[in-house]
Amino acid sequence: MHPFIAIIILNWNGWQDTIECVESLLQITCRSYAMIIADNGSTDDSLHQIRKFCQQKNNDPNSHGPIHFEEHATGDPPLPVHPQENAIQPAIPIVLLKNEKNEGYAGGNNTGIRYAVQRFDPAYVLVLNNDTVVSPDFLMELLNVAEMCPKGGFFGPKTYYFDNTGGKNILNYVGERVILGMVRQIHTGNGKVDSFRSFNTVKPVDFIPGSCILARRAVLDSAGLLNADFFLYWEDVDWCYRGRRFGYDSIYVPKSVIWHKVGSSNIGYTSYYYYIRNRFLFSRENAKKWQQCIFLLYFFSVELCISGFSQLVYYRSAKRLFALYRGVNDGMAYFIHPGTRQYAQSRK
Repeated sequence: MHPFIAIIILNWNGWQDTIECVESLLQITCRSYAMIIADNGSTDDSLHQIRKFCQQKNNDPNSHGPIHFEEHATGDPPLPVHPQENAIQPAIPIVLLKNEKNEGYAGGNNTGIRYAVQRFDPAYVLVLNNDTVVSPDFLMELLNVAEMCPKGGFFGPKTYYFDNTGGKNILNYVGERVILGMVRQIHTGNGKVDSFRSFNTVKPVDFIPGSCILARRAVLDSAGLLNADFFLYWEDVDWCYRGRRFGYDSIYVPKSVIWHKVGSSNIGYTSYYYYIRNRFLFSRENAKKWQQCIFLLYFFSVELCISGFSQLVYYRSAKRLFALYRGVNDGMAYFIHPGTRQYAQSRK
């Protein structure tokens, strides 16, 4: 019997991508899972369209497998725990979980994770971007490695860029590194054509991107969930680094494959603000004192000047320059007084 997995898909005004993602999941070889679609306070037609799609799947004799569709709000009373003896279901449970407002990537996924743990008591939780499409055996390959690596806490697939023209071999993620002194991610292999001779080894990495991250249940119990203060960006890196402090590695699994529509959930100037701000949060939470000092020296002596110049000259955008200023200002506020949330709440 395979361990039971809860798959969390966060939707925010992106029902087309979500439905395509769910469609690909219904075709995977592993059937021991439940799917929680956490809607993050969408203001478009997402709830209606996702509900309509799932109801059609309920009644579709040509579907890849029967599903059991439910719909709940995050404030609803808790339901009974899913019985373990029925872990492999004749029908795949799909729950549409409705958040009242946009809780951000971290907070929105956390509502889905909490629901999944309480309702299904899974051995693993898979956080999956709604703008991804998965290969049929991606989850089985992740589980195979996870079951053989008890020190692993987070597991991630080889990720390609999704190409509407039919191309499927341009690499996006093949194992990530972080330079703590600069708070910079090193995207090894990003943009390269996969020759299938490199990047094919299971290996520990600094973090697994939140586009697809399989988390062992024990990690949730010890290290906790995503840090909701991050709201958007760097929360996945922070999660993996926090897991490392509890003895759990992040493992890259190349035989597991997905495709990612990178940038489809980007929200413009707000995204840039959070990307800048959260580098300060990440450094304060995860770097050593000397690494924090190097980061501040590097950022204010080099990067701030280059970034400010590029916003005005390359992007010709006063809004991006203002987003940069706000990100630095609020990031430093957290850096000086970690745990202070007032600044974050005002930005949501």
